[in-house]
Amino acid sequence: MKKNNNLISLRTDLQNKIDKLDRNKIHILYFSYDFSFYNIYHSPLLLTTKILNFLKGDASIDHVCHISRFTYDRSKKRYIAKIFEANTKRGMEENFLYDRLKNFKGVCYIETIDQYVDKQLAKNFEKKFFAVKYSKVLAAFSGIDFSFLDKILKRKK
Repeated sequence: MKKNNNLISLRTDLQNKIDKLDRNKIHILYFSYDFSFYNIYHSPLLLTTKILNFLKGDASIDHVCHISRFTYDRSKKRYIAKIFEANTKRGMEENFLYDRLKNFKGVCYIETIDQYVDKQLAKNFEKKFFAVKYSKVLAAFSGIDFSFLDKILKRKK
């Protein structure tokens, strides 16, 4: 069996970046999916957000989640990041960050909030919203900034 050295290098690089994250801070991930037929077919809402962001000149952010916890893997002797995110079929769920990124096609930005995490507050939030059904309507309105209508209607903020 032949090893794919490029793939091994990418995996190592990704894990090294995860290892460097401060485990006591909040990390928000912003995903911008590639504009492809596959992505549009699986999420027609993606087309709407991409077009509106293009018209406004904003960066296209298609999905947002946060790192919910870091667990220590004794066999690999490293921390594994878990993210808390919404899924259209399963609702709010927890996934491994590495698994989420390994097949991702697009750009992922990470922002570290310069505050330490209240672990109990974060755990309570995740317990409250875990498995809550996904709402496409609420997701659409949360991802679209309607401030451009103020200019059209000449309203003051």
